[in-house]
Amino acid sequence: MTASDAGKGPEPSSEHAVLVVGMHRSGMSVVAEAVGRLGLWLPGGSDPLGHTRDGDRRRFESMALAAESDEALRRLGGSWDAPPPIPGDHAASVGLASMLERSRRAFAAAFGEHDGPVCWTDPRTALLLPFWRQVIDRPVAAILCLRHPLEVARSLEEREAVELPAGLALFERYLRCAVAGLEGLPVFVSDFSDAVGDAGSWGREVNNWLHEVGVVPPGASAHDGSDLPFEDSLRHFRDGDGPVGPRERRLAAAQQELYDELLALRGPHRSFRYELVSAESLWTTYALGQRLDAARMWHGIEWLGQELAGQLLSTPPNEPGRRGDPQPYLLNATEDEYRYRSWLTARGEDTSTRSVAPEDLLASSEPASGYSAALRRLGPRGAEARSVRARSVWARSVLGRPAIGRPAIGRPAAPPVEPPARDRPLFSVVVPCYRTPIDMLDHCVASVLAQSYSSWELCLCDDASGDSALSQRLAFLADSEARISFTTRTDNGGISAATNDALALARGRYVVFLDHDDELAPDALGRIAQSIEERPEADLIYSDEDKIDTAGRRFMPSFKPDWSPDLLTSNAYMCHVLVVRRDLVNELGGLRSEFDGAQDYDLMLRVSEVTSAIVHIPEILYHWRTAPGSASGDTDAKPWAFEAGRRALEDAARRRGITATVVHHPSVPGSYHFMREPRSTHLVSAIIPFRDEPALTAACYRSFVKSPGYDNFEILLVDNDSALPETRALLEDLARDRRVRLVEAPGPFNWVSINNEAARKARGDLLLFLNNDVVARSRGWLAAMVAQAERPEVGAVGARLLYPDGTIQHAGVIVGVGWAATHIQQGLDGDKPGYLSLTTVTRNFSAVTGACLMSRRSVFEEVGGFEEELPIAFNDIDYCLRLRRLGLLVVYTPLAEMTHFESKSRGNSDDVKEAPFFRKRWRSVMLAGDPYYNRNLGRFDNGCRLPVEEDEERWEKFLSMLGESSTS
Repeated sequence: MTASDAGKGPEPSSEHAVLVVGMHRSGMSVVAEAVGRLGLWLPGGSDPLGHTRDGDRRRFESMALAAESDEALRRLGGSWDAPPPIPGDHAASVGLASMLERSRRAFAAAFGEHDGPVCWTDPRTALLLPFWRQVIDRPVAAILCLRHPLEVARSLEEREAVELPAGLALFERYLRCAVAGLEGLPVFVSDFSDAVGDAGSWGREVNNWLHEVGVVPPGASAHDGSDLPFEDSLRHFRDGDGPVGPRERRLAAAQQELYDELLALRGPHRSFRYELVSAESLWTTYALGQRLDAARMWHGIEWLGQELAGQLLSTPPNEPGRRGDPQPYLLNATEDEYRYRSWLTARGEDTSTRSVAPEDLLASSEPASGYSAALRRLGPRGAEARSVRARSVWARSVLGRPAIGRPAIGRPAAPPVEPPARDRPLFSVVVPCYRTPIDMLDHCVASVLAQSYSSWELCLCDDASGDSALSQRLAFLADSEARISFTTRTDNGGISAATNDALALARGRYVVFLDHDDELAPDALGRIAQSIEERPEADLIYSDEDKIDTAGRRFMPSFKPDWSPDLLTSNAYMCHVLVVRRDLVNELGGLRSEFDGAQDYDLMLRVSEVTSAIVHIPEILYHWRTAPGSASGDTDAKPWAFEAGRRALEDAARRRGITATVVHHPSVPGSYHFMREPRSTHLVSAIIPFRDEPALTAACYRSFVKSPGYDNFEILLVDNDSALPETRALLEDLARDRRVRLVEAPGPFNWVSINNEAARKARGDLLLFLNNDVVARSRGWLAAMVAQAERPEVGAVGARLLYPDGTIQHAGVIVGVGWAATHIQQGLDGDKPGYLSLTTVTRNFSAVTGACLMSRRSVFEEVGGFEEELPIAFNDIDYCLRLRRLGLLVVYTPLAEMTHFESKSRGNSDDVKEAPFFRKRWRSVMLAGDPYYNRNLGRFDNGCRLPVEEDEERWEKFLSMLGESSTS
């Protein structure tokens, strides 16, 4: 071992990558956070994993890079918790060599174009260091994190359900691979106890080591490392805590020796070289070999099930997003930054929104007619703008608009055609300003000046900033462009007051709300004008959006559903871009200062109460700036704004005469649970078909009556030829409950006939169709469903269903996706909120599953019940679509959460007979696209991901199944 090399240190570099490596649960995230505070760049945008629901700190572990490591381990034949034997030359293996380029792109995407020193942590890199050293095109240094093996194993046991012996074996495998893979690198060996015990000394030592090895972060001299985020409370486990038997102590002996050996290396190493004294213990080799064999056998079983299901369905067996898909971290459209950049590029759009300075777009001798006219005036200073935006303008006009109903595989919409002058609406873009950084204001204003649509005015209001530079800038802009006006408040009134003062300057037919540091897409106003021409009755218009950082890099797209009144009571999903008819804003009294921070949410709620003429443009027309202290970049930055949103919802409930409790969503800041209370005491008839399976039926009954939150119900147990004596005994026992009735339904199983007949025998005004393999998980679940189902505008209500392993079985159904219809994000970890948090909030869908579905008897009878032509499959979706055709809403509520014991491996083989009938009946719906599923998302898996090139061919197949063609 060479602790350090003599002689002159390396030249300072701004391009290092510092890897924080070690075993899971060894405190690596807090080490990465500390290094970030010393000035290194951490993964940004949507990439970090974020806080978990139990407060686990993993926010500096890049999802994209973790996905690359998981894929590399999969290609080597294992996974993070069942690692394969790692050969010394694994980086040169055929499987990994083909990954090098894509992993380089993922690394670049994780850190953008930042050329300063970067830091990232991922335990998997300990197994794959030779591979990552080839991927990273920078000088590499590393911090090796140590922690007592029993502390690691106990933490893994509680947090990841890895049994303690396996955790000890993983500890040894990871650290042995790390020691071999770090050879020759500058390395700081850090022990968790040292860091927690004396964070100040640890920080200063790490800071000194970074400088010694040439890693000099910008501004590093301002932070010496003495004030870092280590707290003793982070140490949830200590050696000796809790019951650890003699067997575990014996198993831990080899790991203890390895740990003690590495402890001797604590501190800085300019060039790390060390050969471990002993070989890997026999126990570790055996235990991990057993785990690997078990994992491979399980994957083999899943693969076989997929192959058989694929053959039955005559669809490709390895479609992305199918159950059992071995790819980990299947990122959705918001999370997958690399695919989003590729998608933008394929559409001829740039991946950044770098703007031209406003003065380059001002003061021409002729009126501007959009961005192309501004480009002609720019001269030499317009070179960057031409390279950044002119290409995208040209590409949009050349590529044209995709055919209606086709998936948007990198095809942009056609550029808007500006209506004749007499028909063009004037847009008043209102911008409240308060101590706005001049460069941010310039970007904001330039995005308006660069619009391809010319009929606009920009109304600015300075909310008594007291900033002379800002005042001068606003005056310059107003003097230079007749369409720009501004006013200055004499006192600081807050965002609503400033916006209202800007509104007082407005003359346009429509108001466009724009924050002072955000940007509009070049065609935003043109798209909005085009939408108004198509829907002249529109009162409120909103679009999709993405985020931009301070460098103009685009990420985190939000592809939203169409107008969803129940989603609006869960969060302000329509927020950007928000356009409202001006006379309607004035009629409602403008924005209200008592809801500052959520003033736009309050306005949306009030507008939606007086009009249903709400239009969604499924294109990204708005770029929301992320900056330190902004709500877009840090959900903890403005908790008062989230509280203002909750109060705005409470106020909406009072106006609407709804008895409801509004609470903050427990894991999604800025979202809410709008908990309605039932208005009446209608009898609920729960219809539960069964054939034997007495244990399931008994569990269903017990959970039903335990804490439904609603007492007026009857349970119809519909017996389809049960034969077991245990079933008879159960029914005799349940008959003692006067709320239980037994209904006979003999003959071959036909879900539709059984439920239709039982509905005729039910006494209730509300019908609940419930599978006998469903068990209630949440208190008050029945009351939550009743409160939704009794609403006159609602036709059906569905619940959130989880598999026994906690993954999602049902969180709503989307139509026209997955070759007919599919459950959105099925298989996702139930603890994750899902795409745009849609699996955990109340919202509208086109359909919900019949495994737990409630409807009013009156609407059930009006549409004739379930369709007899669909006896097994698609009957619930068909029923919901017929309700939608009547103008009724379908509501999904996560407040009714159940466990569904449906087999995850069963597949969809029972759908084959019914699928042609369903596709024929709802052909037009599938072609038009589900209004609650954005057309920009992929149509061939349920993960809410952006489409891939293969989707074009799949769409052609789907069209042929519908009797269509791409040219018809």
